[in-house]
Amino acid sequence: MNLWQLLAITETQKELDATASHLMTWVYVILAVVVILGIARMLPGRGGTPAGSLFCTTCNTVGPAPFSMRGSVIVELVLWCCGLLPGLLYSWWRSTTSTRRCKVCGSTAVIPLSSPRAQAVMKQGQ
Repeated sequence: MNLWQLLAITETQKELDATASHLMTWVYVILAVVVILGIARMLPGRGGTPAGSLFCTTCNTVGPAPFSMRGSVIVELVLWCCGLLPGLLYSWWRSTTSTRRCKVCGSTAVIPLSSPRAQAVMKQGQ
């Protein structure tokens, strides 16, 4: 192998390193967007129902019911560090399991306060 071939290989390696660096930058940008959207989805008042107008059919509590996702944030971060595909799949799974939970008992059986069932239970309690 002569000097010109070695220089060509070195230049090709530098181009590959630059491409990999740009790709990792985009991976981190996508990760940041996924995390921000996940956090924004859990904010009060999101999801079509005002946060203060939910009724828990388990404990008959009226009040806000924040979003709760299955899984662990720590596991999600570890999987993102392991690679794009495991992190992306786990984040997608967590986002599809997002539900509202009662702040008092933790039940997922929360319904709008204006629903007929909530109105009937509240009338019985008066």
